[in-house]
Amino acid sequence: MIKRLMGLIEKSIKKKFIVLIDEYDHPQQYAFEKGFPGGAEDVMKTFYAMLLKTNPHRMQAFCVGILPIAKSSILSGLNNANLVTTLSRQAAYRDSFGFTKDEVKKLCVGLEELDISPELQLVAGDQLKDRSSLMTNMELCFNGYVIGGGTTIFNPWSIARSISSKIIDRWWVDS
Repeated sequence: MIKRLMGLIEKSIKKKFIVLIDEYDHPQQYAFEKGFPGGAEDVMKTFYAMLLKTNPHRMQAFCVGILPIAKSSILSGLNNANLVTTLSRQAAYRDSFGFTKDEVKKLCVGLEELDISPELQLVAGDQLKDRSSLMTNMELCFNGYVIGGGTTIFNPWSIARSISSKIIDRWWVDS
């Protein structure tokens, strides 16, 4: 069924396409959390094998999840997967996991100061009393992640939500 559907899509657009899968590991994690006997492993393993491994209609696939692919049995059938994580030292991908400091600076150009939520103010305490620098406050609140041994990136969800709502808050809590 999956191969047939993807074949129809390829025929319609007249080229192979890229499959994007966000939270590839969610069914397995959900089944584990809910205590389903046997989980979702067999079903998902078969589904992903048909979708990703034996499918002649896709050009590439991009899977995102929290479980490492190597440790996730649902993707164990894949061969020659290029695993890129936030710990990878592949320089080409270091700035691909979020906004770099320079990108955040550019996004903040022209913005007045942003309010800081009371909850975040409690956590950060006196560090946020000086609101003179929006970028400084962004760094204090979202201090970024060091990726691949050197590049600091910021969570794009938190930065985008802060800018659009005009308030710096703990956006990661609800994501």
